[in-house]
Amino acid sequence: MKKRKLIIYMIMLAVGVMMSTTVQAKNICEEGSTKYVNKNGVQLTEKEFQFVNEFYGDDFFENMTQENYDWISGLNINENDVEVKTVIGGNSLNPLSTEVGNANERISIAKSCHGICAVFVNARWLVNPVVRSYDVIGARLVGTTKATDMIISSVTSTSGSEFSNDLKVSSNGFGASVKLPTAGLNVVIEQRFDVNPGGTVYASYQHAIKNTTLSASQMFTIGAGYGGVFNFYSDASGVYDAMSGVSISV
Repeated sequence: MKKRKLIIYMIMLAVGVMMSTTVQAKNICEEGSTKYVNKNGVQLTEKEFQFVNEFYGDDFFENMTQENYDWISGLNINENDVEVKTVIGGNSLNPLSTEVGNANERISIAKSCHGICAVFVNARWLVNPVVRSYDVIGARLVGTTKATDMIISSVTSTSGSEFSNDLKVSSNGFGASVKLPTAGLNVVIEQRFDVNPGGTVYASYQHAIKNTTLSASQMFTIGAGYGGVFNFYSDASGVYDAMSGVSISV
């Protein structure tokens, strides 16, 4: 009988230790000390990890670099509320058309407001582009204005990162010409800028479906045209794919 009681006591003790360990692990997670770490040693909090999956796609984190992390740090994700909207493919001029509009592209917009609103736009290729010429990324501002003169535009691939200074600014928005890398894979085009609260930001990435020049890529006005942002004219007419844009209230 004593032996049986001893066995029961040991079982209860073991169960108690297991329950204590489970509660302790849960508390560590709740306190936010558990981080996601990828093969490059980049560490994200739970909130940052969720943002990266939503903004870039759920296969981006594993290859994320410190440079990628530094880029999104301007959103101050752990302290601020961040909103994200995403569109894949689509035709901004004719939603029913399958002739134009590139289903191989994914465009997202994110905002984080604290006094002024930091806005990030990400255009990611889901396959590798065939035509690699001068594409255009930009925004139309309705009911809001730029809070700073900072507009940063970049293109990143396995060939590295390049920043573009080929910017055309109007009173109601702006666009930057970006040259796609000749041979780089996993192409991502991004833009960052600050706006004042109030109104709506419309963002668009337009891909050149045939080779063009830098000067031709700047032949646009800002308006409710391609992607809700670009009205192309002259040598830029018929060059771009009319990919749908995204918008977000600020």
